[in-house]
Amino acid sequence: MAADGERLRVQGSVSGLRRVFHAVIDGVRVVSDRADVLAGLGGFALDDRRPRRAG
Repeated sequence: MAADGERLRVQGSVSGLRRVFHAVIDGVRVVSDRADVLAGLGGFALDDRRPRRAG
């Protein structure tokens, strides 16, 4: 994670082991390495039907 003025950059690991998920909750962009946590915080349904990317 890096901040430059008003810009923020978040990146997961190159290997894909640590992926980054994001959502807008109450007008605020929130990031996490856990999609289920973001879904719970935002009251969203977790769509786990999406195929995972191969390494």
